[in-house]
This record gives sequence, C-alpha cells and structure tokens, in this order.
Amino acid sequence: MRAVVRSSPPRRERPFFAMLPIQHGIRQALIGIVLLALSGCGKEAPPPPLPGPKRVEVLQLESPTTASQRSFSGRVRATRRVDLSFNVPGKIIELPVVEGAEIEKGALVARLDDRNYQSRLKAALAEFTKAKANYERAEKLLKSGNITQEQYDQLKASREVAAAQLAIVRKLVKDTRLTAPFSGVIAKRIVENFTRVKAKQPVVTLEQVDELEIVVDVPELYIARRKGKPPAQLTARFDALPGQAFPLTIKEYTTDADPKTGAYRYVTVMKRPAGLSLYPGMSATVVARVENMARDEQAPFVVPISAVFAKVTPDPLVWVVDDDRRVHQRKVRLGRLTGSEEIEITSGLQQGDTLVIQAVDRLDEGMLIDPVPKGEADES
Repeated sequence: MRAVVRSSPPRRERPFFAMLPIQHGIRQALIGIVLLALSGCGKEAPPPPLPGPKRVEVLQLESPTTASQRSFSGRVRATRRVDLSFNVPGKIIELPVVEGAEIEKGALVARLDDRNYQSRLKAALAEFTKAKANYERAEKLLKSGNITQEQYDQLKASREVAAAQLAIVRKLVKDTRLTAPFSGVIAKRIVENFTRVKAKQPVVTLEQVDELEIVVDVPELYIARRKGKPPAQLTARFDALPGQAFPLTIKEYTTDADPKTGAYRYVTVMKRPAGLSLYPGMSATVVARVENMARDEQAPFVVPISAVFAKVTPDPLVWVVDDDRRVHQRKVRLGRLTGSEEIEITSGLQQGDTLVIQAVDRLDEGMLIDPVPKGEADES
C-alpha cells in the first residue's frame, strides 16, 4: 500500500511588522510611519535661507555746516573736600554719622568726653568771679583814697587775665563737639567710636556735593584750534545714566601743559541732579560741541578706534560705505589718540564719508550691509 504524501504550498515570508503580536490598527500605523520615513530618504534638505545684509553701526563724518563735537574722558570730584578733626585731644564718646550719610551745616559729627574740660571751666569761672569782685571793690577804694593807683592797676590786670583764661577754657569745652562746617556727605569715617584721638587727627572726611566738579585733560592741538572761535557747549554724560546729558561750565584751567601727556587740565562744574546717585570718583564723558561752524580743512577727523583695522600689511584701513550700502577698504593715516576710545585720522577721509565703526573684522570688500547710525545698532 503506497503512502500518499501531500505537498504543502510554499511558505510565504511575512513582513516584519506582520509577525509582531500587535493589533491590526497599530500595525498599520507603524507601517505608515516607516514608509513615510523611507520616502524621505534620498531627498536633499531645503537650503537655509540666505542671510540678509549685516546690521552694523556707522558714523557719518561731519559736513561743513554741521556741529563740531569732541569727547573727553573725565573724573568726578567734590567741589569741597575736608578732613574734620578736633582741636583738642580726648576720647570720642559719640560718633553718630555713617559713610554716605548727608548732613546739614552745623550738625553734630562727633563728641569727646568733656568732663576734664568742664572741671577746668568751673575753676576758671570761679577765678574770674573772684578777680572781678576784687576789681569792683578796688574801684571804690581808689575813689576814697584807701588804695594806691598801683594796687588798683594790679587788681584790674588780674581780672583781665582771669577773663582771658575763662574764654580759653570755654573754647576748649566747645571744641569737644565736632560739627559740619557746611552741608555735604560723609565720604569716609576714619576712626571709630570710643577711640582716643589727638588734636588735629582726622575723624571723618566731608564732601560738598550740591555741585560736582569734573576734571578733564584736553589735548594741546584742540586748544590751539579753538582760539578765537565760538565757545563750546559743554555737557557731561555718564555710562550709568544712558541718554542723559548735564550742562557744564568751566571753573578753571591750567595754562601749563602736563609734561608727560602735553594736555591741559580743565575743571568743569555741574549741579548735582536731584534723585540721582552721582558721587566723587565716578568716570564721566565731557562733550564739547560747537554749533554751525565750518570745519578746518587741515583739521583731522576724530573717529572711534573701533573703526580702524589692518589686514596683511600694517597699513591702517577703514571701511567706507558707498551709496549702494556696500563697503570698501580705504587706507588712512593716523594721528594721535584723543582719549581712551577715539583717534585722529589726518588723511584718507573727507567730509560726508560714512565709516563702519562696528564689527570691522567681519566684513569683506563689496559686502552689502544694513547701516545703522551710531548708538542705534542692536547689541550682540
């Protein structure tokens, strides 16, 4: 008897997702995700958008009819600054002031233990009272002829000596109190309470700050070119108070240049703004501005140091912006520094040129830029 062997149909390979023990709907979703991912293979990603013109800060050089303006670095100082001290020695028993406190004229700054001086005052007062009584009695005795003129003169002199001694001791007692000679701010407290001090030993430093002085050093070249020209309008600006300018007046200046820098020292004065914290020692920028003054053709341009750069050669270069907003290198000749952030350019530029003063190392010849006036560029 022959055995009947039945052949089974060939086995068909099932997709990987079909063998997973998951529900039909989930399986179909997974298959769709994979097919979608595979369909993206081989296609290039869209190119990134082209960058727009670079936004940079620029400075247009002054024209003959615009204002001439120069900036100088300065330092704030008090109009009056004194170290207060006692005229007598002693132990401080009261020191109510603190650094930074504003006090009025006549206010108590410190007080010494005055017990010894009070004792001397009582003794001097008693001596004066006795001498005065003797003198008054001598006046009557002189009229009656009971004392001589010489005796009278001695008693009169004794009264005058006692009066002088009393005045001295009273002054000593008064000097145990240290008061403010003017309204101001306690800039420094030099000693602590309960300290023994000598006569004339500084106790505190008092500054008068209702007005502030700003000291600047002005280059000789600027002073020489200002002779015979309209007076400059002076203003002070502070980094801590952006956008604000405060009028200044010239208080005094030197006529001898500093032997090291060749600059002349000017002292300007401004009223202390109410409600603003401006104190001696702060840095300031003094701006000198002259309106409607034609520029001297021989005078150099003053530009920010950030506008100048060099590439392969050491020759100084600047970027000049054309009417199409494209930048071009231009070789210039440098003069002297006029401050910590400005420099003179003696040749290579002309009135009306627009200079790039920001990110000069990121530009290329002919590059299109988005020029923004000085002070208005976005900070990066």
